[in-house]
Amino acid sequence: MKKIADIFPMFAPGLVALFFTVVGGLMGAFYQQYFDTRLEEAKTLLELRKDAYIEFFKGQTVLRTLNKKWHSLSEAERINLDSEYNKLVKNALFFIALYSSKPVVDAMSDLFRTLYKDDYKNCDDPREKWLAEAKLYQEMRQELFGNTAGQHVDDKNLVLLMFDCRLLD
Repeated sequence: MKKIADIFPMFAPGLVALFFTVVGGLMGAFYQQYFDTRLEEAKTLLELRKDAYIEFFKGQTVLRTLNKKWHSLSEAERINLDSEYNKLVKNALFFIALYSSKPVVDAMSDLFRTLYKDDYKNCDDPREKWLAEAKLYQEMRQELFGNTAGQHVDDKNLVLLMFDCRLLD
């Protein structure tokens, strides 16, 4: 009768191959799940951004129509188009500030701060209230973007786009 020690060398290569096959399969399944989850998160974020950008572009189209046809529109039509523009753009800016990358948020706030510098009023509530609001949305952004360095936007930019007012120092 053969001893196990005599038979083992015959099966050793098969056992080693089996071990690495099982370990490789488990690692592959883990990585597949991890990357599928990350891909779904990225797709969702992209869809949310796209929706916000579409709303913004719709608002810009209304503004162009308003500017181009200003003299041929009645006062009621002007008011209606201006209201539609404000509704579309303000809604879009809120979600752009939340879902977009830092460079987009910075560029958008710079644009609106430049174009409408006289239209923005100072935030009227105590500064702490606005900073608490900004902190909440900063945390949401961090949750969406993960701990990606460089995605933290300035509170002033966030408040300007989301709440339509200037945060004072």
